[in-house]
This record gives sequence, structure tokens and C-alpha cells, in this order.
Amino acid sequence: MSILLIKEKNDTPLIELNNEKGEFSFSGKSFPEDAMAFYSPIKKWIKEYIKENPDSTEILFRLDYINTASTKMLMELLTYFIPIADQEGKKLIIKWYYKYEDEDMKLTGNKFKVLTNLPFELISY
Repeated sequence: MSILLIKEKNDTPLIELNNEKGEFSFSGKSFPEDAMAFYSPIKKWIKEYIKENPDSTEILFRLDYINTASTKMLMELLTYFIPIADQEGKKLIIKWYYKYEDEDMKLTGNKFKVLTNLPFELISY
């Protein structure tokens, strides 16, 4: 398994998935024309990562905007981490960054936190 890097474009975020360090980062804007097609290789990669049963995973979200289709895809991605969060001795950290005045992104992060029951940290900047 190798590191997955997807460069940022006008309508898609920068995505860095480092299985060696257990560090994942999503930053920028996400409103691809076909969210399912864009997120499909990411979902596949994360499923393989989960099979490795990692001891520690940190996920950072620094998204400025996400559309409804991307929200659905990110929600699905997050559910893959529920088994890790439920295992004793495993460490999962999710940091959701949002601009201080951006209530929509704050609410989206909080919705993910409530719906997945994963350890989210909401951080304003």
C-alpha cells in the first residue's frame, strides 16, 4: 500500500493519505461534478488501510466548502473508521477546522460528529 496524493483542483480538495504515519488530510473545496467517481479511489484506499488494523490514525479536515454530494461521500468515508474507534488500544483523532464565521462548516462538522459518534475536535480559526 502506498501513500495516496490527489492534487487540488478548482472543484476538488487536496487529499493526502499517508498510511505509514496514519495521517490523512482533506483541504480546499469539494464540489466535483461526479462526487462518487472522485471519492471512489479514496474509499477503496481507506478500506485497504482499515484492513491493516492501524494503531493510530489522525484525520484533518480543512475544507472551505463542500456540496451535498461530497458531504454524503465524506460521511461514508468516516463510517469506515467506526471499527477502529471501537477497539481498545487504538487511537483515532479527527480534527475539523472551520473559519470562525463559517457556521455552515461548523454545523457540518458537528453533524458528522453526532452521526458517527467518532472523536471529533471542532477547531475554529
